[in-house]
Amino acid sequence: MAQSNSHINITAFIRVKNEIPTLQACLNSIDGVFDNIVIIYADEPDDGSIDLLHKWCRWRFNCSIYKYPYAVIPSHDKRYHATYSYKNSLAAYNQFGLDKINDNDFVVKIDADQVYIKTRLQALMDEIRTQAAKDDKFKWGIRGYNTFVYNNKLVKYRPNSINGGYDHYIVKKRYLKGFYQRGPLEYLDNHPELKPKVLSGLYWFHFMDTLKSNKSVRFTNEAKEDEIEILTPDEMKLFEQTIRPMFPKDTSYAHIKL
Repeated sequence: MAQSNSHINITAFIRVKNEIPTLQACLNSIDGVFDNIVIIYADEPDDGSIDLLHKWCRWRFNCSIYKYPYAVIPSHDKRYHATYSYKNSLAAYNQFGLDKINDNDFVVKIDADQVYIKTRLQALMDEIRTQAAKDDKFKWGIRGYNTFVYNNKLVKYRPNSINGGYDHYIVKKRYLKGFYQRGPLEYLDNHPELKPKVLSGLYWFHFMDTLKSNKSVRFTNEAKEDEIEILTPDEMKLFEQTIRPMFPKDTSYAHIKL
C-alpha cells in the first residue's frame, strides 16, 4: 500500500466493462501506488472481468468493488434518447462510484483499457501529496498514448496519438460534485476555476479496440494508412521497459510486435 503524508489520501477510481484484454495489466501497473482503489461495474453481460477483479482484490484490503444495479446506456446509443432514465445514464453510474469515495480524498480517474507507466505514476502521486499539503484546490489532467493493433503490430492513432485532460483527472473529491450530472465539458465551462492543468508528461498507453472516423466504427485492422503512426524508438523502448512487463505472459499484448 502506498504511504501517505498525514491525512492526505489518494483513491484510484476505476469503471470496468468487458476489459479482459487489458485489465490484469492495468491493475498490475497501479498496484501499490494508491491508498485506496474503488472499482465499479454495471449490471451487464461480462467477459470474465468481474471474476478477475474479485480475485485480484481478495488480498488487497484497500481495494473495494461495487456493483451498480442497472445497465448503463451510452449517450450515442439510440435507446438512450428513446427510453432515457437517469439510472441508466453514465452520469448516474459515475456518481454512484464517486459516492463511495471520501470527500477529502484526492481522486485519480483510472481507465481499465490503459496501462500505466508505474514509476511515473508513483512519482506523480508523491508530488500530489507534497503539493496538497500546501493547497488542496489544485487539479491536474494526465496524458498518454492512444495505441491500437494494426496488422499484428502496435501503432499510434495518428489523428489523436496523444490524449488526456479533463477525463483523466486528479482532483479532490469534494470539487467533483456535479461534475458528471451536467457533463464534464459543460461543468468545466461553468466552473473555469476547476479546469485541470494538463501535464506535459505521458503516463499511460491506451489500447484502443476500435477507431472512429466519419461517424462510423471500423475494426482496427481496417484502419487507413493516414490514421497510423509508428512508435518512435524512444516510445518502443518505453513500452518494452514499462508496459509490456505488466501483461501476463499468456496474453496477446505480451507478445505484440512493435
